[in-house]
Amino acid sequence: MPKVLLTGSRGLIGQKILARMSGEEDFNIFTTSRSQDFKNKNPKISYKALDITERASFQKLIKKIQPDFLIHTAAMAQVDECERQKELCWKTNVEAVKTVVESADPQRTHLIHFSTDFVFDGELGLYREQDLPNPPAYYGLSKWESEKIIQSYAGPWTLFRVLLVYGWTPELHRTNIVLWTLENLEKGRTIRVAQDQYRMPTLAEDIAEVVYQSIQKRAVGLYHICGPERLSIFEIAKQTAECFGLPTSLLQPVLTKDLKESAKRPLKTGFVIEKAKHNLDYHPRNLREGLEIVKTQMHESKIQN
Repeated sequence: MPKVLLTGSRGLIGQKILARMSGEEDFNIFTTSRSQDFKNKNPKISYKALDITERASFQKLIKKIQPDFLIHTAAMAQVDECERQKELCWKTNVEAVKTVVESADPQRTHLIHFSTDFVFDGELGLYREQDLPNPPAYYGLSKWESEKIIQSYAGPWTLFRVLLVYGWTPELHRTNIVLWTLENLEKGRTIRVAQDQYRMPTLAEDIAEVVYQSIQKRAVGLYHICGPERLSIFEIAKQTAECFGLPTSLLQPVLTKDLKESAKRPLKTGFVIEKAKHNLDYHPRNLREGLEIVKTQMHESKIQN
C-alpha cells in the first residue's frame, strides 16, 4: 500500500487533499503541520506536529517514513509578511524545500510541490507553463527558487502552480479572499477591494482532485492550475456577497496603489490550463459554483453543531 507524506496538513489545500485521499482504500497517509491540535479518527492517518524549518527533525521524519509520494503544501504564503520577514520566508519556502529534495529517496519517492502565479509580474496576462517567471516581490521570488530546487530532484516530481485558492473547512486557521469578504461584511464593515487586479479564483476541492488524479496517473512535470474565469478582485468579492445575501454596498472599489501594501502584486495574472485538462482530466468549477459549495458546507456544519 503506497505511503503518502503530506506537509501543511492544517492549511486549506492540505485539508482538502487529506479529505480527498483519506476516502480511498489504497493509501497509508502520514501528515504533519505545526499545529498541536489535530483531531483524527481515521486509523489510516498518522499525524506529527512539526515545524518544517527545523531541518534535522524534518529530515528524520522523511527518512523514517520513506514515502512513495511526498506532497509538500507547507509554505509561508502571506505576501506582505514575506516582504517584511524575508529571512523567515526564505527559511520556510526555500530551505525547507532543499531539505525535502536532499532527504527523499529518488528511487522511491515522487515529490509533489506547489507554487504560485506570483512568480509572474502580471504583464503578459495568461501564462503558459513554459513562460519565464519574473516575480515582482519576495514571496514570488522564494517560490520560484523552490521550483528550481524541485526541478533538480533526481526522482519523479510534479509541480503545481495554483492561483488565488479559496474554500472553507471548520478548522481553518488562515483566511482567503472569500472568507475575508464574508467575515467583514457579516460584521457590517466597509472593505476596500482592488478593482484593477485580476485573478482566476480556484476552489480548493478542485486542486485536491487534480492532485489525486496526478498520483493515479503518475503524472510528472509542471502544471498550471486555476479556475476557468478571470475576474477582478472586486468582482470576486461582489459575487461572494451576492451569493451569501450580504450588502454589496459595503464593498469599496479602489486602485491597488491606494491600498499601500508592503509587497507589490502583479495586476493581471491567469493561467492557460489546457495541459492539466488534457493530461489530468482537470475540470475546474467557476466562482459561482464554488461559492455554492462553500455555502452548503458552512450550512451543513451549522446544522451538525
